[in-house]
Amino acid sequence: MTAGTRRADFVVVGAGFAGLAAAARLFAAGSSLVVVEARTRLGGRVETVHHEGYALDLGGSWIGTDHVRARTLVRELGLDTWPCHSDGATIVRDDGSRLDDRRYSILHPLATIDYRLASRRLDRMAQRVSPMAPWTADGASELDGRSLEDWLRRATRTERSRTTLRRTAANIFSSEPSEISLLHALFYIRSSGGLGPMLATTGGAQELLVRGGAEQLAAGMARGLEGSLELGAPVRRIVHGTSGVRVEADALTVEAAAAVVAVPPGTAERIEFEPELPADRSEVLRRMSPGDAVRMADVYDKAFWRDEGLTGEAWGPKLPFSFTHDVSSPGGAPGVLATFFVGERARPIRELSPERRREVALAALVDCFGDRAARPRAHVERDWGSDEWTRGGYCSSMTPGLWSRYGSALRDPVGRLTWAGTETATEHAGYMEGALQSGERAASEALALV
Repeated sequence: MTAGTRRADFVVVGAGFAGLAAAARLFAAGSSLVVVEARTRLGGRVETVHHEGYALDLGGSWIGTDHVRARTLVRELGLDTWPCHSDGATIVRDDGSRLDDRRYSILHPLATIDYRLASRRLDRMAQRVSPMAPWTADGASELDGRSLEDWLRRATRTERSRTTLRRTAANIFSSEPSEISLLHALFYIRSSGGLGPMLATTGGAQELLVRGGAEQLAAGMARGLEGSLELGAPVRRIVHGTSGVRVEADALTVEAAAAVVAVPPGTAERIEFEPELPADRSEVLRRMSPGDAVRMADVYDKAFWRDEGLTGEAWGPKLPFSFTHDVSSPGGAPGVLATFFVGERARPIRELSPERRREVALAALVDCFGDRAARPRAHVERDWGSDEWTRGGYCSSMTPGLWSRYGSALRDPVGRLTWAGTETATEHAGYMEGALQSGERAASEALALV
């Protein structure tokens, strides 16, 4: 971090995907800028670490079929991708049984039908909600006044299907359904084209992985911006007015005509603004549910589960984790399993020692995939809920009553301040794609201000 005062046309707060996308657009417009980032690395909620030369994503990682911006960025940077493995059966741990998903559907036909009917109903309801302005939907106040949990209790007929849909929702939002408004759930689903695409691998949101790790996309967006980047500079205070903004980050001060604030809502809420933000904007930052997520990665000599006809995916109410995914290379060597603990399942695992967390996670993987899962070559983890600059999951969500009362403040500029972040996206909110879209929009709004 540079000490002293820097001056530029624009200042971007945050060097995650949203902030870097905004910076790239401002730079392309011929503007001078400074990007101020609290972390000592780029990428925000996207992070790649390496083990024996193999890249392991611990944050955002997947690029979906319809993620046009992310796919374009991959091409422009000359990076390679591979399809995420999806061939085979998924393991379900339920009532002490280890079943594949096909057998599970046969044994529990009523629950399976009930789950599918409720999912389709959610999709139909989502089609009536504008991702640009959810609060304008018919019956928006009523939808927003209910939690997703309340709707699930009324819309499902069996406890098994209710539990499955509840856990599916938690996996999508990294928040519990009781913490999310029904209107927000519908907005989120609509922004990604439906539950089916959101949950699918081939043809869906989990279609591709970036060879070498997704953090390379952040590095690529930052090319040419080296002199504009200020890392290790957490922003403490933003002074804003009709003539410009002043961003204060410990020993560094940046003066600019306008600012793009591209950090998670919970992080923005801890910044001091002078003058104070309007009440509606403050309420949005304060009341959004940050979610919770812990992600682990276990590296094996090979993806041995593929030999047994398994996808590497596992879930179930009797497991301590939320779900797993095969994130190995196409050849399956090494084999890598990503394990996610989200929502209420993140909190118990966080309270354990690192050694005990590893034991619990591996024991659960053995329950799903057999004894070979007990002996990974490496085990790494990332606790996003305890991360100082995230303190949550992969996306914050609107709590009941927030969209209908304050929703427009989520994206509306405040004087010379514009807002980015995957939470503010209208396309693929919660994904890297959404972050890119939000940064481009916020940059265009900032350009229009000066």
